[in-house]
Amino acid sequence: MVKHVIGVDGGSTKTHYALFDSQGKFVNFIQGGPANHEVYHDGYEGARKEIKRSIFKLLQQNRLKPEDVNYGIFGLAGVD
Repeated sequence: MVKHVIGVDGGSTKTHYALFDSQGKFVNFIQGGPANHEVYHDGYEGARKEIKRSIFKLLQQNRLKPEDVNYGIFGLAGVD
């Protein structure tokens, strides 16, 4: 089975999620909410929930499970 990579560009207003196959071929893209903990009243927990929700949405749209992903690369704004 082909494994995948998820790239996350997390910002204070929106976050981009890109899915690639094991050969580096682009598969899909979605946009989610903020990934910056400073935006949420519950801080890091709020950011974690949003990131998790968006990743599962991306996986669901592509009929994938978490075990179908080998790597995740994250660039997150505001991480102290």
